[in-house]
Amino acid sequence: MTKAFRGLTPRTPRLGWILGNTLYLLVTITLVYGFLHLHFVKTPEGWKVYGKKTWGFQDSCLNLTEISVSQLRDHPEVVETMLRSGDGRLLPGGPVLQELYKLGVDVPHMLSKFDGDLKVAESLKELQSAGSRKLDELKNIAGDAGKDAQKTADRLKNLVGGK
Repeated sequence: MTKAFRGLTPRTPRLGWILGNTLYLLVTITLVYGFLHLHFVKTPEGWKVYGKKTWGFQDSCLNLTEISVSQLRDHPEVVETMLRSGDGRLLPGGPVLQELYKLGVDVPHMLSKFDGDLKVAESLKELQSAGSRKLDELKNIAGDAGKDAQKTADRLKNLVGGK
């Protein structure tokens, strides 16, 4: 061919360009698919991957090492997925959440009960012992109130009987 016709010949794409763009496209599709279908959760033990119930970008990447119990209510699907898979211990307040989940408490309902002032004990046994201590305190207060009421009744009897 002569120089005059060189510009009129169709250019063929180079193999490197095709492979590079194909690889880029495959990586992009894989990442988008992953973020749509998977929860990537950073726990104290490292990164964990859980399947999502619904498609979407919400809660695709979540760092549980910097989250409080009260903030879990914003991520009920992740909490339920982790509890269902047996990794509830990795959640803030996890042992308590695991026990409540085993008892059949609905996860969104469970999480709605936590507020910023609540300090979650690490186990139901701690909660039970704290409840027992509080019950003993209330019994002591009630016993003291009963004794005070008896003294007051005796004084009234003396006053009425003395007239």
